[in-house]
Amino acid sequence: TEEKASQVLNAAYDFLQLKYVPGWGSYILMGDLPSDDAVPVGGGYSDRPEYWEWHHFTTTPANPALLTAWKRNYFGIYRANIVINELEMESPLMDRYRAEAKFLRAYFYFELVKAFGDVAFYTENLAPSEYSPSNTDKTIIYEQIENDLQEAIPVLPNKSAQSLTNLTRASKGAAQALLGKAY
Repeated sequence: TEEKASQVLNAAYDFLQLKYVPGWGSYILMGDLPSDDAVPVGGGYSDRPEYWEWHHFTTTPANPALLTAWKRNYFGIYRANIVINELEMESPLMDRYRAEAKFLRAYFYFELVKAFGDVAFYTENLAPSEYSPSNTDKTIIYEQIENDLQEAIPVLPNKSAQSLTNLTRASKGAAQALLGKAY
């Protein structure tokens, strides 16, 4: 039903919440910690060692902040793929849901390639036996980001046309802005 489809789409949006973002809720912080723009403060290294690792360029794959960022994006991609590929209903509302899911998938992949470069890439959900895909060249991922956004833009509403209950959902302007960042 459209109601169940909405629930699946909302589950993809769920990974935009601050509780899934490492650090103090910002990808900007993840980018700033390895620079001279930010320093983790508090009680010293023992206060938040995962952020000091970012700051000192000693981050390992076991870093909990890194793992959280990695996982949240792939969980979001997985859920967006369900809306895009597995829900077969046809209606104007479902078209909008698929457009929102394409925006979300593009966003999650954008954050991954921006932070990590070449990453595992898939547009169809994998079976558990396929959970170790090799990395894909980031230019191919950027092409998919562009395609997803180009397909979403004509379907998504302008923010000014969204109701108050839908004001935080993907809009045409958000998709255009993300496409500009991707370019």
